[in-house]
Amino acid sequence: MVGRKAVTAAEEWQAHWPLVLACALGASLSVNAIAHLGVFIQPLEQAFGWDRAQISAGLTLYAISGLICAPLIGSLVDRWGPRPIALTAVIADGLAFALFSTATGSFFQWMSLWLVFALASQGTRMLVWYSAVSARFEASRGLAIAGTSAGAAIGSMVSPIVADYLIAEFGWRLAYVIMGLGWGGLATVFCYVLLDRRTAPQREKAAKPGRAADLPGLPAKQAIFSSRFLRIALTVLLFEVVFVALNIHMVPLLVSKGTTSQEAAWIVGMSHLAGTVGLFLSGYLVGRVPGHYLGAIFPLAAIVACVMLLLPAASVYERVVPVLILFASISALNHLFAYLTSRYFGLRAYGLVYGLIGSFMATAIGVGPVLAGFVFDRTQSYDLVLMAGIPSAIVSAVLLFSLGRYPEWE
Repeated sequence: MVGRKAVTAAEEWQAHWPLVLACALGASLSVNAIAHLGVFIQPLEQAFGWDRAQISAGLTLYAISGLICAPLIGSLVDRWGPRPIALTAVIADGLAFALFSTATGSFFQWMSLWLVFALASQGTRMLVWYSAVSARFEASRGLAIAGTSAGAAIGSMVSPIVADYLIAEFGWRLAYVIMGLGWGGLATVFCYVLLDRRTAPQREKAAKPGRAADLPGLPAKQAIFSSRFLRIALTVLLFEVVFVALNIHMVPLLVSKGTTSQEAAWIVGMSHLAGTVGLFLSGYLVGRVPGHYLGAIFPLAAIVACVMLLLPAASVYERVVPVLILFASISALNHLFAYLTSRYFGLRAYGLVYGLIGSFMATAIGVGPVLAGFVFDRTQSYDLVLMAGIPSAIVSAVLLFSLGRYPEWE
């Protein structure tokens, strides 16, 4: 790119690997709203007599908060850099998650707790961490984003197993406290020590008028009104509304297919290893294969997984393979969304543009799990959700393929 000194991928990693580690640890908190809920569904059902749609309904508030706040958080990151926002958010996120332990059985109070958590966790969203690494990585941006996303994947892998153990040993209330304060406290320490204080070229730009043009990419207005933005946003909404729902409900889905809750927790926890493989596979390939080709390929794997989960299985091992495939494809596509945003629209307004993409993700998080819970409550099966994943993935593949080649910035 014109105006930027060319450096190798190795030089980037040598200089900025602590930044990726800090962002990965911070990103592990961003999965709190999704990764744990599936394990807590049955204990909450037993404790309060709620149905699964009610338990999942808090994600609607989470989605609405993200829809409103994600662009604002993105703008703040563009102006001030990620460090002050991230440090405040990881503390608030951990405390708010621990507050779920105070649930009384009142649905109003449950939704109030979700609202507090939704607002507290906005600064831990992936756009904060992606903005940080995208500002420092050019030659190896795909792998840097993948490394950051791996923190969320590892968090998703470990947390259901830990939560299931804590619930069994100490009950669901203390499990919420330990997960919130322990995880949040650890992330706070590492982010304070390792998060690069210099990952704010946007803040430098804001302090010196005229520096905006130094960052390659489209102005925010031009980016968000482009046909490419609309196609990416629509893809995110269509794909995520189904597959985030499957992600969150995977433990009870597997139980409904005949596995025990312990087997389901281990399958889902270990399947995030496949998600990590998907992340790094996508991170490796985006530097070698045009992104719109990958966007056409990855959803096909999700179709295979949905079909396999719809078929009968003779043993628990036959459930492992489709879950591994599903989580790998979801992780690869989520990585691809972040990377494509930086390539098609540049870094000039990355925080705001990806924040808007995040709003569509938040909408999917709020709508999908509730619909999946509604489907199960009415049919006692998740098969209709799995069937919906097939056309969703096909349309997503077509839309991403239509994006074409990356623009060349001057």
